[in-house]
Amino acid sequence: MLTKDIEKLIEGQPYILFLGRLSWKKGLDQLLNAFALTSHAKLVIAGTDDEGPCSETGQMVHDLKIGDRVHFIPRTLLGADKEHLFAAAQMLYCHLILRILEIRFLRPCGEVCR
Repeated sequence: MLTKDIEKLIEGQPYILFLGRLSWKKGLDQLLNAFALTSHAKLVIAGTDDEGPCSETGQMVHDLKIGDRVHFIPRTLLGADKEHLFAAAQMLYCHLILRILEIRFLRPCGEVCR
Protein backbone atom coordinates (compact mmCIF):
# COMPACT_ATOMS: atom_id res chain seq x y z
CA MET A 1 0.00 0.00 0.00
CA LEU A 2 1.31 3.43 -0.95
CA THR A 3 1.78 6.21 1.56
CA LYS A 4 -0.08 9.42 0.75
CA ASP A 5 3.04 11.50 0.05
CA ILE A 6 4.32 8.98 -2.52
CA GLU A 7 0.89 8.65 -4.09
CA LYS A 8 0.73 12.43 -4.50
CA LEU A 9 4.24 12.66 -5.97
CA ILE A 10 3.74 10.06 -8.68
CA GLU A 11 0.64 11.79 -10.01
CA GLY A 12 0.92 14.53 -12.58
CA GLN A 13 4.14 16.10 -13.76
CA PRO A 14 7.07 13.83 -14.72
CA TYR A 15 10.00 13.69 -12.32
CA ILE A 16 13.66 12.89 -11.98
CA LEU A 17 14.45 10.61 -9.04
CA PHE A 18 17.42 10.70 -6.70
CA LEU A 19 17.11 7.76 -4.33
CA GLY A 20 19.76 6.98 -1.76
CA ARG A 21 21.73 8.28 1.17
CA LEU A 22 21.79 12.08 1.09
CA SER A 23 25.43 13.00 0.83
CA TRP A 24 27.46 15.60 -1.04
CA LYS A 25 29.62 12.67 -2.23
CA LYS A 26 26.64 11.63 -4.33
CA GLY A 27 26.79 14.84 -6.37
CA LEU A 28 23.68 16.53 -5.01
CA ASP A 29 25.15 19.94 -5.77
CA GLN A 30 25.79 18.94 -9.40
CA LEU A 31 22.29 17.54 -9.71
CA LEU A 32 20.67 20.68 -8.29
CA ASN A 33 22.74 23.00 -10.48
CA ALA A 34 21.88 20.98 -13.60
CA PHE A 35 18.21 20.76 -12.62
CA ALA A 36 18.08 24.55 -12.21
CA LEU A 37 18.84 24.83 -15.94
CA THR A 38 15.59 23.02 -16.77
CA SER A 39 12.11 24.43 -16.73
CA HIS A 40 10.04 21.25 -16.78
CA ALA A 41 9.49 18.29 -14.51
CA LYS A 42 10.14 18.01 -10.84
CA LEU A 43 12.97 16.51 -8.84
CA VAL A 44 12.31 14.00 -6.09
CA ILE A 45 15.15 13.56 -3.58
CA ALA A 46 14.50 10.56 -1.36
CA GLY A 47 16.71 9.03 1.28
CA THR A 48 18.17 9.33 4.74
CA ASP A 49 20.24 12.32 5.81
CA ASP A 50 23.23 10.65 7.48
CA GLU A 51 25.69 13.50 7.04
CA GLY A 52 23.41 16.49 7.55
CA PRO A 53 23.37 18.01 4.04
CA CYS A 54 19.59 18.53 4.09
CA SER A 55 19.77 22.06 5.48
CA GLU A 56 22.48 23.03 2.97
CA THR A 57 20.56 21.31 0.18
CA GLY A 58 17.42 23.19 1.17
CA GLN A 59 19.34 26.48 1.08
CA MET A 60 20.77 25.64 -2.34
CA VAL A 61 17.28 24.81 -3.65
CA HIS A 62 16.07 28.17 -2.33
CA ASP A 63 19.03 30.08 -3.83
CA LEU A 64 18.51 28.41 -7.23
CA LYS A 65 14.79 29.29 -7.09
CA ILE A 66 13.67 25.71 -7.79
CA GLY A 67 11.85 25.07 -4.52
CA ASP A 68 8.49 24.71 -6.23
CA ARG A 69 9.83 21.76 -8.29
CA VAL A 70 12.02 19.95 -5.74
CA HIS A 71 10.43 17.50 -3.30
CA PHE A 72 12.23 15.86 -0.37
CA ILE A 73 11.32 12.50 1.13
CA PRO A 74 13.69 12.30 4.14
CA ARG A 75 13.39 8.61 4.93
CA THR A 76 14.25 5.13 3.72
CA LEU A 77 11.73 3.88 1.19
CA LEU A 78 10.74 0.24 1.11
CA GLY A 79 8.20 -2.02 -0.59
CA ALA A 80 5.41 -0.49 -2.64
CA ASP A 81 6.56 3.10 -2.06
CA LYS A 82 10.01 2.37 -3.49
CA GLU A 83 8.69 0.25 -6.38
CA HIS A 84 6.11 2.81 -7.48
CA LEU A 85 8.51 5.73 -7.15
CA PHE A 86 11.01 3.93 -9.41
CA ALA A 87 8.36 2.82 -11.90
CA ALA A 88 6.84 6.29 -12.32
CA ALA A 89 10.16 8.19 -12.64
CA GLN A 90 11.04 9.57 -16.05
CA MET A 91 14.72 9.59 -15.19
CA LEU A 92 16.94 8.20 -12.44
CA TYR A 93 19.98 10.14 -11.25
CA CYS A 94 22.86 7.83 -10.38
CA HIS A 95 26.11 9.52 -9.40
CA LEU A 96 28.05 6.25 -9.42
CA ILE A 97 27.38 5.70 -13.12
CA LEU A 98 28.46 9.27 -13.87
CA ARG A 99 31.72 8.77 -11.94
CA ILE A 100 32.44 5.50 -13.78
CA LEU A 101 31.87 7.21 -17.13
CA GLU A 102 34.15 10.06 -16.12
CA ILE A 103 36.95 7.82 -14.87
CA ARG A 104 36.80 5.19 -17.62
CA PHE A 105 35.96 7.27 -20.68
CA LEU A 106 36.08 11.02 -20.28
CA ARG A 107 39.44 11.35 -18.53
CA PRO A 108 41.31 9.00 -20.91
CA CYS A 109 39.71 10.75 -23.88
CA GLY A 110 40.86 14.11 -22.55
CA GLU A 111 44.39 12.79 -22.07
CA VAL A 112 44.52 11.42 -25.61
CA CYS A 113 43.27 14.72 -27.06
CA ARG A 114 46.07 16.75 -25.44
